[in-house]
Formats: sequence, C-alpha cells, structure tokens
Amino acid sequence: MQESGAGAKNGKEARLAGAVEESSSIAGTSFRRIAQENSAGWSALAERIGSLFGIQLEVPRYILQRGELTMGYEENGVRLDLSSSGRGLQQTLLILAYLHANPGAVLLFEEPDAHLEILRQQKIYRLLSETASERGNQVIVASHSAAIFDEAMARNDSVIAFGGLPQRMPPGIQLGWQGVGGF
Repeated sequence: MQESGAGAKNGKEARLAGAVEESSSIAGTSFRRIAQENSAGWSALAERIGSLFGIQLEVPRYILQRGELTMGYEENGVRLDLSSSGRGLQQTLLILAYLHANPGAVLLFEEPDAHLEILRQQKIYRLLSETASERGNQVIVASHSAAIFDEAMARNDSVIAFGGLPQRMPPGIQLGWQGVGGF
C-alpha cells in the first residue's frame, strides 16, 4: 500500500531515512559488540578517547524495553549524555568503535578530521593508524588537511595526491602546516 498525504515519503526521502537507520544500526551494533563482548576492547577504546578529549567514557547501556543504547561521559567531574558532546568526539568515537568491533575490515573515511580543530587532527590520524594496525584493519582516508598529510608522510604511510594526475608522494615531503597562521 502506498502512503499518501503529509506522511508520505518520496523515494529519495525513503532512501535517506533507510541510510540513517542503517548508519545508526551499525553504530549501535559496534558499541554493543565491543562493550558487551569485549570489555578489554572497550577499556582500550575508552582510554584512547579519554587521552584525546580529556573525558571519562561510561560503558554503553542497552535498554531492552526501548531498544535504546545510552552512553554518557564525565568531564571535569560533571556527568553528561554523549549527545551533549561535540561532533568531533562523536565522530572519533564511532570510527574507533567500528575499528575495535570489526578487526580486519577495510574502512574508507572521507574527512575524518572535519569536526576537529587543527591541533587535534594529527592526533586523530595517529590514533586511527595505530588502532587500525593493532586490529588488522586497512584504512583509506580522503582529506584536505595539511596536518593529516604531514602526519601520514611522517609515518611513511602511502599517500596519493590528486593535483591533475594521481601520484604517489615520495617520503619526506611536508606541507608545513605548523608555519601557517601562527602555529
């Protein structure tokens, strides 16, 4: 039966709603898997997030009656719901939870640094690289960040630049973001 009226969704809206639901499901599955099945993995993830953002993550709680996963964190002695945190923390947590919950997976990230200040961009790249290496994941990152580029080059990771024809960058090249804007 086709829905009509104000509640009807066109094809594009329905696909978008499905993609959002699937994305939420993937995140929830990752959090449940790592928190319930791998407490050592959750401890490692919480420690990494804590060192990067200066917070203490709580273990996610699944509320069966509502089919809901809740998470909180503590910052400066104040307990907050995860939805109160910044987008950079949320995005980083989702990425790291997925890496921990899916060892051996290949992940493609577009601008994982998009919601992070420049000083934290290198740290997040380093953290993603270390976690992926430990978990046997392969990570492919697309970014416009000079900080990410410099960190990747410093780690001797493969870097492909697109400025005309794609080309592999030789080791040792730096864009020198530290000298830009007084950093």
